[in-house]
Amino acid sequence: MRSNIELGKKYRDRISGFTGIATGRHEYLNGCVRITITATELHDGKPVDPQTFDTEDLVFVDDGVVNKSFATSGPGDVPAARKTPARR
Repeated sequence: MRSNIELGKKYRDRISGFTGIATGRHEYLNGCVRITITATELHDGKPVDPQTFDTEDLVFVDDGVVNKSFATSGPGDVPAARKTPARR
């Protein structure tokens, strides 16, 4: 089953009312797809732990955050190798 949930968009769980940004997708061998939602608000001044829900229980709220491309500390451009000298 393919999920129509897009990471970076804001969703609400119909059962608990938990609302936040979809930050992770988990696909299992049995076809179950679950989405991790990270809250955008604090509770008593502290971050709320992310929660994971079945895709069927999530309702689209709004566009959430803009997915911006930025440099990471991962692999970058590979420098061009020097040509191996040919024997004459």
